[in-house]
Amino acid sequence: MTSHFPLIQVSRAQLQRLTGALWSWSICGECSNGKPCETEECPWQRSTILSRFFQTYKEITASYEADVKAGQKPGLASHEDVVKIIEELKSNPDATRVEILERLFTDRPARSDQERAVNLAVRVMLMVNCSTSRQSSVLLEHGSGQVPWRGEIPFSEFVTSAFPKTDHPSIDEIKDSLRATKLKKRAGIRFEPTDDLRNHLKLDRKRAVLEIFHHTAFLKEHLRLTRDRPRNMSVTDSIKM
Repeated sequence: MTSHFPLIQVSRAQLQRLTGALWSWSICGECSNGKPCETEECPWQRSTILSRFFQTYKEITASYEADVKAGQKPGLASHEDVVKIIEELKSNPDATRVEILERLFTDRPARSDQERAVNLAVRVMLMVNCSTSRQSSVLLEHGSGQVPWRGEIPFSEFVTSAFPKTDHPSIDEIKDSLRATKLKKRAGIRFEPTDDLRNHLKLDRKRAVLEIFHHTAFLKEHLRLTRDRPRNMSVTDSIKM
């Protein structure tokens, strides 16, 4: 068995391809060639505000360890493989996990390495930890642990389960009091950043810590992509964008 980290380095060009897969960015020729950008509409000019997301992406991918036998390919051999999985998920959001795996991996190693490759791509795409196993409903309700995406479940259904819609009519009565300064001063609450979108505004009562999803630029790019679309757009259609 060999152990290595094939994604430990990432180039500017690979990050540009990632933005194309996530948000359909069309990079101008100057930026693609590493030259000063002269195109005002080029989305790569916004790349500086995504530096925190890019850093998180680098950390996520650098930690991917491929354990394969001699002569086998890892589930992820390059950053292009991450992009390929994201593109497959966006193109076929109603495909099940098993179907996605069969389309992506025709000559790859053990299923466990394939599963980890898909989990990593989902994490990059949605900023949510994903797994194949069942977890306690209590843990999932409180945004803890990994969200299970089992083999027979379509990707669009997994996304719906990860981000269920819930009405909170009582929030209007107290939202003016939900200011960071008041929460710090009166309730003694501390704030901690989180890379998992499902943990946004999760309160740890014992530690008096409120988690805040701190990749605002990541969210803004998704909002920018859907701003001219109808609010009642289906999950499937929104994934395809």
